[in-house]
Amino acid sequence: MHPGLSDAEQLLHLRRLQIEDRFGHKHGTAPTHAAAQRRREGALARLYVSGAISLGELGAAEEIAAAAERIGSAVGVRTMSMETRVSGGRRGDGSFWEGLGQVRREMAYRHWRSDLGRHAGAIEDLILRDIGLVATASTHRIGVRRLRGMLVIALGAWGFHCRWARDCVNDDDLTRAHARIA
Repeated sequence: MHPGLSDAEQLLHLRRLQIEDRFGHKHGTAPTHAAAQRRREGALARLYVSGAISLGELGAAEEIAAAAERIGSAVGVRTMSMETRVSGGRRGDGSFWEGLGQVRREMAYRHWRSDLGRHAGAIEDLILRDIGLVATASTHRIGVRRLRGMLVIALGAWGFHCRWARDCVNDDDLTRAHARIA
C-alpha cells in the first residue's frame, strides 16, 4: 500500500545483508564492525566544524600537540644495543644538534603551559588526549561553555608564546648551549 515505505524497507534490508556479508565472519556483531569502520573526527575537528574554534586555532592546537609530543618522546624509555656502538662520541651526521625552531617551539610550549594555570589539565585533555569537550568538562567539573571559552583563549595565546620564544632565543644562544654540552 505504501510504495515509498516498502522501497525504504527493502533498501534497509539490502544494506543489512551487505554488512552481514562483509563483516559476518568476524567475532562480534556485523553492525558493530561496520560502525567501527566509519571515520570519526577528533574532538577539536568537531569543534572546528561546529564553528566553536577557527582554522587558525585548530592549527595552533596541532602545533601545541606536536611540541608536547616532541617533549614527551624525549623523556620516554629507549633501548639500545651496546654491540653496535663503536664510540661514545657525537655522531657526525649532526643528529646531536637541535634545531633553533625546535628549541623555540619547546620553550613556547613550556611558557604556554605555565600560563594555563589550574585548568591546564582540562585544556591538555582537549588538545593532547583528544577527549571530547563534554567529557572533559565533566571530568574536571567545569561548565562546557566556560571550558570552550578557556580553550579559545588558550589557543589564541599560542601565537604570543611563539613570538616570545622567538625573541628570547636566537641562533647564537643555541650555538653557545651546544658548545657547553659538547
